[in-house]
Amino acid sequence: EAGRMAVTLPLELASEANAREHHMARHRRTRWHRDTTAAALHGRIPPRGPWAVTMVRVAPDALDSDNATNSAKHVRDQIAEWLGCGDGPRDPVTWTVTQETAHSPAVRVVVETRSER
Repeated sequence: EAGRMAVTLPLELASEANAREHHMARHRRTRWHRDTTAAALHGRIPPRGPWAVTMVRVAPDALDSDNATNSAKHVRDQIAEWLGCGDGPRDPVTWTVTQETAHSPAVRVVVETRSER
């Protein structure tokens, strides 16, 4: 489909808010999430905007909704950079984070043209 693009990232998204870790461990995870996302999107042309982006956190256990959204922050930031915009309320992107349970963690990202109503 011309107005839709999907990619699966080999990442495990964990709750950033509940992580008790050294700041360098957090920094390494941020870089890993951004670099993995950038590599998966490299060379791909996004569909025409405005966009609806859905990030599906796949993991053995679900997080509550605010932690699920927070866990996808660095993936979201990198997608916004790839789209050439920000991720704020005035930018042409709507963001959704959902979850599925499965043994192997991953993040499925779907970027599609958002219909204007």
